[in-house]
Amino acid sequence: IIMIRKFLPYFIFKRLFGDRKKYKNINIHNDKDWKKWKNSVIKEYGRRDQTIQKVLENQGYKILKEISFRNKKILEVGPGLLPHIKFMKTFPKEYLISDINEKFLQISNKILKQKKIKTTIVKINKKNKLSLKSNSIDHVICFYSLEHFHNLKQYVNEFYRLLKKDGSLIFAIPNEGFLAWGLGRYIFTRNKAYKEGINYDKIICMEHPNFSDKILKELKRKFNC
Repeated sequence: IIMIRKFLPYFIFKRLFGDRKKYKNINIHNDKDWKKWKNSVIKEYGRRDQTIQKVLENQGYKILKEISFRNKKILEVGPGLLPHIKFMKTFPKEYLISDINEKFLQISNKILKQKKIKTTIVKINKKNKLSLKSNSIDHVICFYSLEHFHNLKQYVNEFYRLLKKDGSLIFAIPNEGFLAWGLGRYIFTRNKAYKEGINYDKIICMEHPNFSDKILKELKRKFNC
């Protein structure tokens, strides 16, 4: 089913999955559309009420109910508003968080502090390395973030380095690259972005550089999934 996108005429493909030929190697940090998009996302981040999206995301978060975090040291990359913390039946002895977006990171830190969970902010350097010892983490959590990584292979290698031998990577990803996912985004998000004067056919290439099949292939290189 995933491969249907490979047989689509390109004028349809780019409306569903972005104009990836034109915007493949664009520098996002200097792009006006990208800056406008990120400012828009940050403003709406804490007041979204997208019921369908929440229902879908919760299906991924439910895995947390099956895992004991008691006396564990965990690292979460891209924690955001931590909507999944309500699914945790036990909390770790130390919760490390990391994100390239400083504003989102401060939100996550505040939420954990309010719950009296020992929290440490871990910086990501320019080489996508985390300043942590190898084999030091019990669980790495990464919900709906892997699709955003422009250096996916480097991050996967880093997660593997940090995890203990009996550690685990806990993750969920959207069905990026599936026809239904692309259609849903075309009908809703794309139209809204263009009304705000944002070229969404460019933005989605920056926002979601990785299709779900690529992510799973990369993860299987290091993990059993």
